[in-house]
Amino acid sequence: MSSSTYSVAVRLPGVPVVSLTARDLVCLTPDGELDRLPILSAASWLHDRHVMLCNARFMARRVHMDHLPAFDVLELFAFVRPAELCVPTPAGLAKALNLPVPTDAAQACLTIGQAADALLRQAAHDPDLRIGALAAGMAHGGWPWAEFVIAALRRSRDAFSQGDIRSSVRVWNRLPEWQDKPMPGPAGQQPVIPHEARARLAEMIAHATEGTPEPRPQQADYA
Repeated sequence: MSSSTYSVAVRLPGVPVVSLTARDLVCLTPDGELDRLPILSAASWLHDRHVMLCNARFMARRVHMDHLPAFDVLELFAFVRPAELCVPTPAGLAKALNLPVPTDAAQACLTIGQAADALLRQAAHDPDLRIGALAAGMAHGGWPWAEFVIAALRRSRDAFSQGDIRSSVRVWNRLPEWQDKPMPGPAGQQPVIPHEARARLAEMIAHATEGTPEPRPQQADYA
């Protein structure tokens, strides 16, 4: 899937997009400017800013922060495409979403933004608005992506009732019905009747020789 698969326009957070190199924090501003900060200065710069990124937990460890509030595109991926595998990197997002794979940190910033755009476009095509009701519920918990998912659906949070929200988390209601099969019974002890053994042996020999087998009465007696 590429971002062009879904033609609906979506709104992205107006925040910087960041990625890391071994020494720098690379930042793509909403105006399209590219900046670099030494990684040792990243924590103080990130402290009072919201950013968009890939894998907030990993980045927080790299810049020595206990918590990094951010628009994590990996969270959005898990929300829109639950139970799908994705390597938790910008390149992993690109491969999962059929986007160009970035080759450096600057391109990784572009990929993160493109991935967010593609995922919100996919969310906008949820046929039964279940994803919107679920996002409305998560908005009460402060999930930063919630308002953007709801906006992609051309709805407001108030459009979803508490009943809608409760129904959205009842995933078992959408699972197909199934019935457990009974446990197999114990193995039986049926005797092998001599003529059945001879017939089966003749069938196996005919198949192996692809022709008329040579009679072997002693072998048949043994079987």
